[in-house]
Amino acid sequence: MRVLAPAKINWSLTICGRRPDGYHELDMLMQTVSLCDVLELDRAEETSLCVNGERVPGEAAEKDLTLRALRALEAHAGRKMPLCVRVEKRIPARAGLGGGSSDCAAVLKAACELFSLHLDDKTMGQIALSLGADVPFFLQGGLCRVQGIGERVERLSPAPEYWLVIKHVSPGLSTPEVYREYDKLGASSTKTAGPVLALLQSGDFAALGKMDLNALEAPAVRMLPAIAKAKRNLLELGALHALMSGSGSAVYGVFAGEREARQAASGLEGALLAKTTSD
Repeated sequence: MRVLAPAKINWSLTICGRRPDGYHELDMLMQTVSLCDVLELDRAEETSLCVNGERVPGEAAEKDLTLRALRALEAHAGRKMPLCVRVEKRIPARAGLGGGSSDCAAVLKAACELFSLHLDDKTMGQIALSLGADVPFFLQGGLCRVQGIGERVERLSPAPEYWLVIKHVSPGLSTPEVYREYDKLGASSTKTAGPVLALLQSGDFAALGKMDLNALEAPAVRMLPAIAKAKRNLLELGALHALMSGSGSAVYGVFAGEREARQAASGLEGALLAKTTSD
């Protein structure tokens, strides 16, 4: 089986508070994009993982989200379900684009089909959340409002289609470290998902540009100032809007159309071209 695991962008990310268990309460607008990892899965005598043509050794493979997804399904089903998993990575790591979580969700769905596991949405959601906060979103895809620690996912429509240029700022950022920096700053956020959705669907990027849309952007820029430079570069190249995705370090720019996006991508080293998707 060959499946695509899409990246995502955050149109908004609000931190509403911190729970007693230490997790942050979130309110986000997220959407999948056409930039994808490619996974190939085959039933096998024993489980293995290859990434970009290189076999991942035992302990490292078992820590990878793709095999953790398979192991979680095996634990639920009470039986072994050996797979050979090959991943072609196209989504940058440590970028806030959700590549690992998307691969994880892709394996959950594909393994259920390959081994005829008929799990209801609630069970799949619980397994997904146990693996990572973004994984339940990737089971849905498209445009979603995601709340709590990622467990409340509401599919929204219509999902707007925009051309994007994505710039991953090296060397990337660790999500836990960005949240720790956020906590140091003592910042607070106002919920923005509702107003942002209306502006997004009307294409009012001038108004969006005046809003504080990603609560993690300021702490991420403190850790990696080049994020701010990448954002300025995208705006200088004609982006209607630019924002850091998730916890960074990738920044995306929204462009008026494919021609404008391609022209901008050609002028920014290492830039990736993508389009928002509805599934």
